[in-house]
Amino acid sequence: MVSPRTIVNFNLAYTNRRDFFEVRSVNASWGYEWTKRNHTWQYIPLNFEFTDVGATDSLRKLQERIPSVAFAFNNGLIISQVLTYATARSVGKHKTLFRARVEESGAIFGLIKSLDRGDLNRFIKGDVEYKYFIENKKSTWAFRIFGGYGYAYGRSGDSTETSLPFFKAYFGGGPYSMRAWRVRQLGLGSNIFYDTAAVGSLDRFGDIKLEANIEYRFDIGRIFGIKVQSALFSDIGNVWLRETQNDPNLANANFSFSRLYKDLAVAGGTSLRLDFDFFLIRFDWAYKLKNPFYSDVNN
Repeated sequence: MVSPRTIVNFNLAYTNRRDFFEVRSVNASWGYEWTKRNHTWQYIPLNFEFTDVGATDSLRKLQERIPSVAFAFNNGLIISQVLTYATARSVGKHKTLFRARVEESGAIFGLIKSLDRGDLNRFIKGDVEYKYFIENKKSTWAFRIFGGYGYAYGRSGDSTETSLPFFKAYFGGGPYSMRAWRVRQLGLGSNIFYDTAAVGSLDRFGDIKLEANIEYRFDIGRIFGIKVQSALFSDIGNVWLRETQNDPNLANANFSFSRLYKDLAVAGGTSLRLDFDFFLIRFDWAYKLKNPFYSDVNN
């Protein structure tokens, strides 16, 4: 049985990244979604996004000194199509979830020279995610693997774009990623530039992301009828640039198999969770077991 439906989306967003930039964006899309048994497909033939970046004096000073920062934070136009596939399967106490997504922007509209050399971003981006659960009566093992890659090929004026726009790029850190790092504060690779006083806590974005997580979740009991749970977990992964354009500030920020063992960050921690059935309150404590920032120390 196939269950098709039409999806129409429109939203406005405003982000104030204190001391660095303000971002105003608009997004509108139209597409279809259909499900057959345990397989779900979603195809969006038209996705329009425009992002306007207002830089502060602090960011403008960095952009004047550091070319890579100047390129990363710019206005951007996306005219893309998106294809997503997801499937789920449950056998006994074993459950698997798989999701794959591909997005391309500018393949057709980028043939218009004024758009290609203007704000239009041309890229192709794909990522896959696999989750596996072993659910016992009072405990659950949860495993997750994620991989993503983006390839930019458009032009900005007379310059060739080499990285995804920051609002489409990958990032690490935060409560749903590498939990020992703050959101958008992991990486890039084992580069040390972003950890210096020169850029402070400027957000970090990349074209490539690898991540894996493992959790052992278990019940503790009930307090006033509220289910109390805990977990032990470990996260491993990082974010990289595809190219650095030989920028000395971005040494070791690009992906390389020869440096992968140095670049991978590792975190470990525990969690306290209050399950109200219809929503969950989660408190995570995580520690950096391996920080790529120190990968070359004493090497």
